[in-house]
Amino acid sequence: MSRAAAHLSAVECLRVKHIVTCGHDNCGGVKASLDPSDMGQLNNWLRTLRDVYRLRMAELDAITDEHARFDRLAELNVLGQCMNVIKLDHVQKRRYKERLPMIHGWIFDVRTGHLKDLGPGMEKEFMAIRKVYDLKPTV
Repeated sequence: MSRAAAHLSAVECLRVKHIVTCGHDNCGGVKASLDPSDMGQLNNWLRTLRDVYRLRMAELDAITDEHARFDRLAELNVLGQCMNVIKLDHVQKRRYKERLPMIHGWIFDVRTGHLKDLGPGMEKEFMAIRKVYDLKPTV
């Protein structure tokens, strides 16, 4: 099942109240994404991370500590994936009616076992994205 179909089922059929996108620090995939060489079968999976890097290159390259740079890229990727969820038409239409589901972006710290909330509810992002994607229900 595709991710969009899973979201559609969760939002419209199961009526979930929360959607969580969770990444983690110390991620080997993030590290691999910063290597521009051909990674074979991984290229498609790494493309999203590489696009996040491309769009935020100045910020990320300014981080001199390699591990901090990887962790920041993981955070930015989670935020980007949350934005992708917010842009889904069925998510927007239900949010207009019920202000649900709430979208959450988290980072799991593998060293401590703690979760870091990257923006409770993503409400500000939802309001901002409506300038470009305003998918009000018609009925």
